[in-house]
Amino acid sequence: MTIIALEGLDKSGKHTQTELLVERLRAEGYKVEQSEFHRYDTPTGQLIQRWLYTRSGNMPEGMEPYDVDQKTIELIMAADKQAQQKWFEELDAAGTDVLILDRYVGSQYAYGLPANKAADQNLKYGEIHSWLQSLLRFVRTPDLTILIDLPPKESINRKGKHGGNDRYESDFNLLTDVRSMYYDHINTLVRGSSAMVMGQLPAEEIHKDIYKEAKRVLPPV
Repeated sequence: MTIIALEGLDKSGKHTQTELLVERLRAEGYKVEQSEFHRYDTPTGQLIQRWLYTRSGNMPEGMEPYDVDQKTIELIMAADKQAQQKWFEELDAAGTDVLILDRYVGSQYAYGLPANKAADQNLKYGEIHSWLQSLLRFVRTPDLTILIDLPPKESINRKGKHGGNDRYESDFNLLTDVRSMYYDHINTLVRGSSAMVMGQLPAEEIHKDIYKEAKRVLPPV
C-alpha cells in the first residue's frame, strides 16, 4: 500500500485536494482509502482538539478546556498517529492500493519544532527533532509527502472567513516558522519522497500538480 500525505498550513486546500485525488485515482481503478490527522472522533484526537482551542479565544460552546504543556501534547499527537497503525495494517491486508492522508508525520515536525522551541528556549532544534523522531519511530513512513505551500497571512485570512482559529491557526509568528520548516526542510523532516506545489493557484491547477506527483510513486493499476 502506498501512503501519500498532503501537508500544509490550515486552509491551504488539503481537504479539497485529498477529495479530488481520491476521486481521480478511484476512477482509474485504484483501491483508495483516505483519512486525516488529527481525527477528532478518537479519544486522543478529542484531547488534541480541546487543547488547540483552549486559550485560543475561540473555544466552541460546550467544549471542555484541556490545557497541558507542549511536550505533553506532542506525546498525545504521536499516540494519535500510533493508534492508527493497526488500521493501516488492516487496509494493507485487505489489498488497498493507496491511502491518502490529510496531514501526517510532516505536520508534527513542522509545527512541533518551532512550538517546542518557543516553549523552551534552552532546547536546540536538533534535540527537538531527535525527540520527535523517537516518538514517531514505529509510525509507518509515508511514501510521498506533498506540501501545499501557502503564506501564513493567507492561511489566517482564509480561516477567518470560516470560523474562529485555534491556538496554532491564529499565531502568525508560529505559522511563519512552520512554513519555513515545511518550505526549507520538507526533504529532511520526513522520510520518503517529497514534493511541493503552490497553494495559491486555482484548485484544479493544484490538483494537476498533485496528481502528477502521486503518479510518480504509484504502480500501474
